[in-house]
Amino acid sequence: MSVKLIRPDSTINSATNAAANGVEISATQDSLLNIVTFAATPITGTAIMSGDWKVQLDNVGVGLLPGMSNNYSLMFVADPPAPTLTWLHPIVTGTVPIGNSVDLHWNVTRGGQPIGPRVFLDLFYIPIGDKPITPTLMAGLMISNGVPADTPNFQWDVSGLASGEYAVGARIDDHLKANGHIVAWAPGTIVISDTTPPPVP
Repeated sequence: MSVKLIRPDSTINSATNAAANGVEISATQDSLLNIVTFAATPITGTAIMSGDWKVQLDNVGVGLLPGMSNNYSLMFVADPPAPTLTWLHPIVTGTVPIGNSVDLHWNVTRGGQPIGPRVFLDLFYIPIGDKPITPTLMAGLMISNGVPADTPNFQWDVSGLASGEYAVGARIDDHLKANGHIVAWAPGTIVISDTTPPPVP
C-alpha cells in the first residue's frame, strides 16, 4: 500500500515532486508498521494553500497473503493561524463621543471563523501625533486589559481625557496558540472637545 497527499488544487504529491510543492515527506518502516508523514509548508506568504487537502491510498490489499488485510489510520494536526481583528468602530477620522462614552466595536476571527474562548485582548489609546508608524507596534495608555476577544465591544469612558485627537488600538494575546501578540489599530480616531468652563476665580 502506498500513500500520497493531494493539495486543494488537485496536485498529487509524491516523493518525486513534494519538495517543489511545499510538502515534506518522511517515512519510517519496519516488518509490521509503515508510518508516512506529510508536512505542508507555505510556498509563498505565511499560510498553506486553503481548501480541502486529501490523502490518496493506492494498492490497498495488493500483494498480501490470503486472509490478510491492510490496517491503516489517519491523523491530522495543524498550527492554528493567527487571529485577525477587524475594527467596526471607530472607522471614521474625527469620531465624536456620545456623551462621555465611545463604543469600541470589533470582530475577531481565526481562519475566517469566530474566535473561540480563552483569547483576550488589551485596549489602548494614544494622541494621534504619537501613534507609531509601524502598525504592529503597541504604544500609549491602557483603556482596559484582559477583555475576552469574543466580546464584540467595550464602552470607553472618556470623561477624563483632555481635548485632542486620539488613536485607539487592540493587542490580542495568542501565546497559547504560539502566535504571540497581534496588534491592530482602529482606522478611525476619537476627537475630544472639552467645553467645561474653568472654575470661577
